[in-house]
Amino acid sequence: MKKLLAVTAVSSLVALTGCPIEDPIYSAGGNVSGLNPGGQVELTDVINGTTEIVTAEQTSYTITTELTGFDYDVQVLTQPDGQTCAVENSTGTVSTINVTDINVYCVDGEATIYAVGDTGPAGGKVFYTFNGGLNGLEVASENIVVDGFDYHEWGCFGTDVPGADGTAIGTGADNTANILAAGCSSEYGRPIAAELADDYEQGGYNDWFLASKDELNALYDAKDVVGGIPDAVYYSSSQGPYGWEWWDAWNQDMVTGIQGHSFKEDGARVRPVRAFGPPVYAIGDTGPAGGIVFYVSNGGLNGLEAAPEDQDDGTGAEWGCWGTDIPGADGFLIGTGKQNTEDILAACSEAGTAAALADSYTLNGFDDWFLPSNYESGALYYAKDVVGGFADNRSYWCSTEQSAYAAHGGYMNVPIAEYSSKQGKQKVRAVRAF
Repeated sequence: MKKLLAVTAVSSLVALTGCPIEDPIYSAGGNVSGLNPGGQVELTDVINGTTEIVTAEQTSYTITTELTGFDYDVQVLTQPDGQTCAVENSTGTVSTINVTDINVYCVDGEATIYAVGDTGPAGGKVFYTFNGGLNGLEVASENIVVDGFDYHEWGCFGTDVPGADGTAIGTGADNTANILAAGCSSEYGRPIAAELADDYEQGGYNDWFLASKDELNALYDAKDVVGGIPDAVYYSSSQGPYGWEWWDAWNQDMVTGIQGHSFKEDGARVRPVRAFGPPVYAIGDTGPAGGIVFYVSNGGLNGLEAAPEDQDDGTGAEWGCWGTDIPGADGFLIGTGKQNTEDILAACSEAGTAAALADSYTLNGFDDWFLPSNYESGALYYAKDVVGGFADNRSYWCSTEQSAYAAHGGYMNVPIAEYSSKQGKQKVRAVRAF
């Protein structure tokens, strides 16, 4: 009887609306970054049998569209020429919302893609990956034992070590370096945890460090897959929380998974870790050419760095070619500054222009600098404090042309962007992409 009533109700609704009720449709996809201009990568969902070719002009894609409740497994079917792409968050189930975080990261050349449990480049076990497995962390094959002792002090008991308070994944190496730079020592004249991790070598690699609090927790989460992690309490490179930083350091119990903090003079096990994969940059880092990174994309694999100094003579430079409309030099977005600069130089032969000064700049052998576009200059403004060296109350040229007589520029000490006569003098700061 209940089934009959339900069918009758649905039939009545169809009759009233004139169309049948349709189940909702959901999709699976994500973002793509790092593809070279003109490049493309072919993806496949091996469970649902769908494929999708994604080009460099796209920033996102959808590979599967089905009724709710479907599983997916997205993989690279065909790699782009001269590049390697990897898929992050490649497997899962679509329930009642579109999945948009199956992200694809691409780097130049051939690269190995790792999974948790694999053997890493140095022979340790991979326990954490990101950027689709292009980058990650591996753990040493053994605990550190010195003169029969497998418990070691953190060191610097009673001292707040500057820069050793990072807890996030990616901070362990800096923590370790800062502990060593502070000259930390043992209360009992023995090697300390950070020193032992830094001195460790395996597989020809000597860039090991003491894991941060979160890196150590990632090791605990993967310990059953990694294997060979003795049950004990292990030191991280992270000092204790506020109020305890002078006396304590964070540790991890590999039996219970509980993280706590104990006196730096107490003993705990030490297991070095190391990072691998293509260089990953953050805003404020020193870039590949020696500039300051002010914008990152593709999980930190790509970005923009700014020259550490201005390129004009101190008085500024003209944008140039007043009265001439430069074909193609109207790009606003991030990624268009280099083409703008090339278009300006191709159509404007005047010497000493802002674009010419940026283009002729060389730093540490890198000569591929350019005048930033409007949006690239905006990104530079928001990172101005870490880049540094900007003139107060002076506008900096962009490569984005407004008209035959005007071009865009902006101040670095106040959030003001404007366009003005190409004949005016403004400051010049070159940038480059990596």
